[in-house]
Amino acid sequence: MSDLQAAFDRAFSHVLGHQAVSVGSIGIRAGLFAGIDDRGSVSASELAEDLGFDEHLVRVWCRAAFAFEFLDADSRGRYLLAPGTATV
Repeated sequence: MSDLQAAFDRAFSHVLGHQAVSVGSIGIRAGLFAGIDDRGSVSASELAEDLGFDEHLVRVWCRAAFAFEFLDADSRGRYLLAPGTATV
């Protein structure tokens, strides 16, 4: 691996880490994790309605949280906390 590729990979890893922290922080501060934990599994639209948030924004957050493995999704596309997320 070239020095340039190694530097790019390191920088990209840092950016992803920052984004994961941001998604986690939003989930905590906005009560999104707690809202999912309360229901067990929930669609993005149900979560948005429960919390009084914009459905589109909650859907985007859920997809990001799923991508960073904070959330799991069932076969119906409903979100639930990934194992260990509630503890962390």
